[in-house]
Amino acid sequence: MKKILYLTRAELESRQLTDGVMLIQPAVDLEYEVSFYFINDQFEYALYAPDKDKRFNI
Repeated sequence: MKKILYLTRAELESRQLTDGVMLIQPAVDLEYEVSFYFINDQFEYALYAPDKDKRFNI
């Protein structure tokens, strides 16, 4: 399992990043759990789950 790091902007800017090695994802405090879907590097849609305990019930 990969390690999750929480970095400040300054810490992130000071790191040497290699393309394709790291995924940088901002931590955003949202009211709902949101999933963003990208196809061929283009944003397609976002899906939110108002009740995260039921998000997988289709």
